[in-house]
Amino acid sequence: MAKKKRYYGNKPGPARVPKAAENDNRYVIILCAAVVMELVQLLQFRLLNGTSIYTMLAVMKVIHILAIVSPIVFVVSLVLWLATKRTKQWLGWIMAVFLFLTVSMGCTDLWFIKGVKFVAVLLVFLTVLAFIYVVYQRDFFCSCAVIACGIGALTIYRRSAAWGQVSMRALIVFLIGFVLLIAAALVIWRVKKGEGYWTPGENARRLLPQQTEYRLLFATLIIVALALIAALIFGSMAAYFALFVLGVYFFLLAVYYTVKLV
Repeated sequence: MAKKKRYYGNKPGPARVPKAAENDNRYVIILCAAVVMELVQLLQFRLLNGTSIYTMLAVMKVIHILAIVSPIVFVVSLVLWLATKRTKQWLGWIMAVFLFLTVSMGCTDLWFIKGVKFVAVLLVFLTVLAFIYVVYQRDFFCSCAVIACGIGALTIYRRSAAWGQVSMRALIVFLIGFVLLIAAALVIWRVKKGEGYWTPGENARRLLPQQTEYRLLFATLIIVALALIAALIFGSMAAYFALFVLGVYFFLLAVYYTVKLV
């Protein structure tokens, strides 16, 4: 007698791909791009610091030309990218390359070796933020971006105040920082009212996930604002301790969101 075939309600479906596996290519792209950009900065530092005066002048002429040409090419590629109906990947790569050249060559042309070091440190911060954006939720990325801006402003202020008098550049950076903090608070409040959307609707794109901890976002803005205010009132020593406070706060957020991710 032939055996009857058995049919099960739960048929095996396609295997689910883990989230980490989906983003493996993004990890590689971010890492390779960071290494290439840091090598460019290292090459600039080597040519401007350990060579003859004639080589240094020739390199500075090239950097000055690139500082003028790069923003023009970036703007043209951005206009083409916005004008095309379908997003083309090669235009995005051109925009990314010339955006980096604009920042790198512009800072070097303005501040020489200090500009090279500034961009090298900036690339480290941006690489970490890129990995956070890929791995964690967007609310943690937003908090990290605010903390990074606060650390940058405090560092500029502390180095300026170390000479006995705060420079106008540091004060302008602080003013821009307070304006950005207020703008970020208004944007987060608007997105919170829209339940994660800027303008709810059928074709609306979600900016923040549904389970966003908005209290932590507002707490981040308040803590960074208090750190900047303390530095302005009490001077460079307060800015020095505020850097540690922001570092500890970032560590606590990283632990919280890592546990939440697991």
